[in-house]
Amino acid sequence: MVNGQCLPALDAGTYDACEVFATLPSPGPQSDCTKISGLSIPDSSALYAFQHEEVESAPGDAGALLNFPVCVLQRLPVSVGETCVTSPAVGWCELPGLACSSAVVFSNEVRAQIKGASYVLRCPPG
Repeated sequence: MVNGQCLPALDAGTYDACEVFATLPSPGPQSDCTKISGLSIPDSSALYAFQHEEVESAPGDAGALLNFPVCVLQRLPVSVGETCVTSPAVGWCELPGLACSSAVVFSNEVRAQIKGASYVLRCPPG
């Protein structure tokens, strides 16, 4: 689970390129990502890289993972000192100053509207 996960130590400005990928809990087409506001279909190269890493690291019938839609969870803008937890939108934000320099937190709407999904934070090397 990514919610509450510390962001990796990166160069300033690199956090803007981090994405949260959500694998939906039911098999279906990638277009299922467009059924929930706040989710989008990742670009094809990002999707391929994500699925390749997931299949390589999964035990058992890893190819079955390819039947589940992988979406990008939108990043919600927040002002310094604020959080997105109570936002009415589905998404995530960076929350500085917890047990680490910055952490990923989800809006409550993520849990309300996307039950059973799995989440992975991906940031570019930095």
